[in-house]
Amino acid sequence: MKQSSSTSPTLGLALGLALVAGTASAQNQTPAAKQPTTLDKIDYYRQQIAEHPKHYPAYARLGRAWLDRARQTYDPAALNEARTALRRSLAIQPNYEALHDLAGGANYAHRFDEALDWCDQAAEALPEDKGVIAMQVEALLALGRGDD
Repeated sequence: MKQSSSTSPTLGLALGLALVAGTASAQNQTPAAKQPTTLDKIDYYRQQIAEHPKHYPAYARLGRAWLDRARQTYDPAALNEARTALRRSLAIQPNYEALHDLAGGANYAHRFDEALDWCDQAAEALPEDKGVIAMQVEALLALGRGDD
């Protein structure tokens, strides 16, 4: 017996059930939570620092938020804020997060020799991080030292 449609009845039924189930589950889902903006993060970490002035992770995350802001707005003042917060984090407690983001910020600012210095320190802190290697390669290529 030859069927006239290109899909079997079983396949059509399965597709129909999947469509109905998908529609039903989509109707029962709650809306996604609003993601915080970069400015929300900056405000949050400033508040955390006000409450806990020696909390080095808050300074590192504030620095990351400022670095994100600099990348979004191309504002050199935001980049300076990022450097200040990240260096303050390191002054309180040496940490990988601040080293990593100082390397990224230096690359972003085309300060490639400085980026290599920060990358070396970050690689010592966490040698298995492939992101640091990528930043090192970026800086070396920008300096015309691709063979290093």
